[in-house]
Amino acid sequence: MLEKPAAATGMSIAVLSVDGTLLHTLGDVVGESHELLRVASAAELTDRIVSAAAGVALLDSAAIAEPVDQLCSKLRRQFPDLVLVVAGTTEDQVPLSPLVTDGTVYRFLHKPVSAQRVRLFIEAAMRRHDEEHAITIAAEAEAAAAAARVAVEARKAQRTKPAGPPRAALFAAIAALVCVGAGAWWFLQRETSPGGTSTATPATTGQNKGPATEIAGLLQRAAAALEKGDLVTPETENAAALYRDVLKLAPDNATAQSGIDAVVDKLLASVESAFVAEQLDVAESLLGFARELRPEHARIAFLSTQLAKERERAVLLRARRAAASGNLDRAIEVLGEAPGANQNASLVSETRRAYEQQQVDTRVGDLLRQATDRLRSGAIINPAGNNAQFYIESAAALAPDNNSVKQAQRALANRLISDARTAAEAADTDNTEQLLRAAEQSGVSRGTIAQIRETLATRTTAVKNNDLTRLAGLFNQRLTANRLLTPANDSARFYLDSLQRTDPQHPSTVNARAAFARETLNEARLALARADFTGASNWLGEAERAGAGAGDVGAVRKQITDAQARAAAANTVVAAGSLKLNRYVAPNYPEAARGRGIEGWVEVEFSVMPDGSVADARVLNSEPDGTFDRAALTAVSRWRYEPVMRDGAAVTQRARLRLRFSLQ
Repeated sequence: MLEKPAAATGMSIAVLSVDGTLLHTLGDVVGESHELLRVASAAELTDRIVSAAAGVALLDSAAIAEPVDQLCSKLRRQFPDLVLVVAGTTEDQVPLSPLVTDGTVYRFLHKPVSAQRVRLFIEAAMRRHDEEHAITIAAEAEAAAAAARVAVEARKAQRTKPAGPPRAALFAAIAALVCVGAGAWWFLQRETSPGGTSTATPATTGQNKGPATEIAGLLQRAAAALEKGDLVTPETENAAALYRDVLKLAPDNATAQSGIDAVVDKLLASVESAFVAEQLDVAESLLGFARELRPEHARIAFLSTQLAKERERAVLLRARRAAASGNLDRAIEVLGEAPGANQNASLVSETRRAYEQQQVDTRVGDLLRQATDRLRSGAIINPAGNNAQFYIESAAALAPDNNSVKQAQRALANRLISDARTAAEAADTDNTEQLLRAAEQSGVSRGTIAQIRETLATRTTAVKNNDLTRLAGLFNQRLTANRLLTPANDSARFYLDSLQRTDPQHPSTVNARAAFARETLNEARLALARADFTGASNWLGEAERAGAGAGDVGAVRKQITDAQARAAAANTVVAAGSLKLNRYVAPNYPEAARGRGIEGWVEVEFSVMPDGSVADARVLNSEPDGTFDRAALTAVSRWRYEPVMRDGAAVTQRARLRLRFSLQ
């Protein structure tokens, strides 16, 4: 188990998360040696960082409402000494990659997390904070001493050479200013001791065995090596080499392919551990092995970029130490040794140029010019990292007392207020609120902001009322034209839904709901009268969704149920013998059948009407076919039954019987 660094004892650690498992794990890791500040929102996080002077913050992306990269950038601007660790999924890593690269985010912790990984990351973050804080203090102390020496030298120069201060004194003064200005935003990583691992080569394929036997043996040895942790060493008996030997014999072997993936995953996990332990040479060697095995792996490019940045930070740390001791020439020389082919866009190049220029004002001027360009083009607060507010805040971080910076801040505040007023007049809620939040950050008074919000509320209400009036008119037109449901995007229901989304409690919406409910109830009754039970039920559902009264809905539903029951009963066939026959007419025996001595039967189905008469008689079956059919139908149609009563009313009833024709 890793020991907690002595320098970090008692440090406050802020954590923004609602993940019980993560909080429990972090609590176990931190123990009682440090104060753990648990917060549930970004606003609370800022307050706790200020009140408790937290040095490390762990942000759980799942608990953050705004984009996590924006929150990290904002925290970095507000608290330059705060070391940020972000916990999240692979999807969360994508927008954070640039921030990990430029040092805004110190580490990205993949979820789900283990106690060991949390411990490694948090302890490394605490070391980073102590390290940078100590160097910042040293740089500021050296700058103060240099400024004092400059003052003495300047007074001497004025006595001996009034034309101007000595060149050495001027150089030292500018150097002191650069040290103080740069101390607010250069965050570095301490150098690591070189290390590495040996290069793996494929293992031999074994003795003369059959392919299947040989593959099985190699897979067994590879699995054992993987379990043991021999990923790429020893040279001929490591998991990577053995799995690759299998793939030489069977390129499509799924076990070997999965094994290679497992080796790569373990290698990349070791790379992250090496980062935390600041063993950069080891991390580079492990990345090389992983790249050789799976060059297309998504994590390799990210970790390679992070490795390059870690090496860059090590160089920056050495340069800062040299600058803090007053040796600017050595600092520039060290910065020239930074790795990477494209240094023009790197922090190292930016730092080197800052040292070489020896003037913070030059950098401030550049930032203000970019801010002016963005103001002219309308890029006030967007896009992120390339807008007027970003450049003015960056200039203010370098030279907060610079008059040009203060003037730019006032111009930004005025522009934000002007644009916010315009957006409020247009009832553009989202844009207005975004501009007002930026204005609050720029120091605009609460009274001015409240006034704009009042304008926004008034205009929004007016626009909403206009929309409601328009929608209500369209609804009434469609209702009058009986276009209740169709077409889908131009019907009474469509405009009713629009009214309800705009303001469900507005009188126009309430009246439209009541009118729609009445019309759909009426349609349900009309469908019922046509015995269209499905249509009646659908219309009743529309009425119910529109808020029709429970009594009306219940009454129509009962009518539908009763009608369905009557229809079902009418379609139910009963034995004619179960009904009371009031008048019977015997069927005539066909003379042709009688003369030939033919006997048989006829099965007949018919309806007993509410008045007892017989209707809709038809032959279901007969023997012999067609011989007695006419005689049977003629006789049955003349019969009379006692009407069938149901719920106090005579109803139609289907019945069935078999008539026998016999000569006996």
